[in-house]
Amino acid sequence: MALFAAGIILMPACGDHPPPAQNNSIPPEDLPVNLPQWYNMQDVPAMMDNDAPNPNVQYNNIYRAGRVFTYRYLFADSSGKRLLTAAYYDERCMQDPSILCVNWTFTDAEHISYAHNFPVEYVKMRVCSTMAHNPIAQSQTVLKIDYYNRLGRILVGEQNGVQELPNQVMLYMPRLFGFALNECNPFPMIRMGDEFWSSEMDIPPVLLAGAKIYVPDQVAFNIMYQNIGVQELDLGGSIGKVRCAVTQSDANSPIGATSLRSYFNDKYGFVRLEFNNINHTRLVMELMDATP
Repeated sequence: MALFAAGIILMPACGDHPPPAQNNSIPPEDLPVNLPQWYNMQDVPAMMDNDAPNPNVQYNNIYRAGRVFTYRYLFADSSGKRLLTAAYYDERCMQDPSILCVNWTFTDAEHISYAHNFPVEYVKMRVCSTMAHNPIAQSQTVLKIDYYNRLGRILVGEQNGVQELPNQVMLYMPRLFGFALNECNPFPMIRMGDEFWSSEMDIPPVLLAGAKIYVPDQVAFNIMYQNIGVQELDLGGSIGKVRCAVTQSDANSPIGATSLRSYFNDKYGFVRLEFNNINHTRLVMELMDATP
């Protein structure tokens, strides 16, 4: 079953700062009820641009400073049910300080309710123009990643990175809420001139715990990549039809296997990502808007 069916509007179109949803467009029973103030919080200075220039940015043709990429997405369980991820306040943290107050779950994508949690409807990646207080800027361009729904931005987001080189582009994916499952997935990567290549990653238990995977030791993943051809996609909206290089990647580990099929365009970067996750769910992310 296709996760993004033609002619079905799954999420509202959005600009850089979408207006809040009008209360009369959401049934009263689906409006927030006694939730913490996690919408439209002030940015954390440590995740903002600073005055330290990042030399990696000046060489980027796709992931240029200030550019914003907006993705819609869907999870699906083994039965094909469409799901969104949602943040919620875990009240157990009031009695047990070892439990984080911010937790996540899956919620029905066909009936989005804002009453008791914070469903994520789309994800924005903004390319930072500086090192943005992040040591990964020594070798990468820093991305500020934020999570939204029709009521606004949820919490304060996170930072990640992208590496754009003359013969290779590699994107570090969102990893908050249900996107923590990306810890076990291959990185989106395109390599020019190679048909096959391999990679490895070792994931420590603390990162796996964020994905609700509990193991005593770090887990090694061996990844095989293959460029498998070129395909045209019609993403609709402001993106339209794009010609993409398609890469298949498969990861194996002692705790299970994951995979990714990525679609890369030389103007917009990674425009569609199809993940098979470690917990047997599927995640599809698709670019719905990008600033010039």
